[in-house]
Amino acid sequence: MFSVVKELHKMSLNVFSELGDLSKIDIIVETKGKLVKVQVKYAPMKNGGIKLSLRKCGPNGYRYTYTSQDVDVFAVYCPTNDKVYWIPASEACKSASSFGLRVLPTKKPNSTLRMAEDYSNFMAV
Repeated sequence: MFSVVKELHKMSLNVFSELGDLSKIDIIVETKGKLVKVQVKYAPMKNGGIKLSLRKCGPNGYRYTYTSQDVDVFAVYCPTNDKVYWIPASEACKSASSFGLRVLPTKKPNSTLRMAEDYSNFMAV
């Protein structure tokens, strides 16, 4: 979460965080006079891409799938390249369980791939 907060502070944005891990929201960002609910995820690169899991599992069999009513933006931190990707929940939650981004280009051009670089600007969300 610290890498995400660091990126937001570089943009001079106010960030508020949760105490504990019971909420569906990890941080709230104040920008342009509104509050943005952010869920932070950690996703190492695998085979040139990263995957955002939309399911949360906890103790005692707790399972939950995020919806666009829960959060506004998913901040996905990739430790492999030390970058944060900002995925609008309205787009990510159209999928049932996960949302993938391609970090490295493929050998064959494919117009249906979602490129990670297109999700690198928080202010565009």
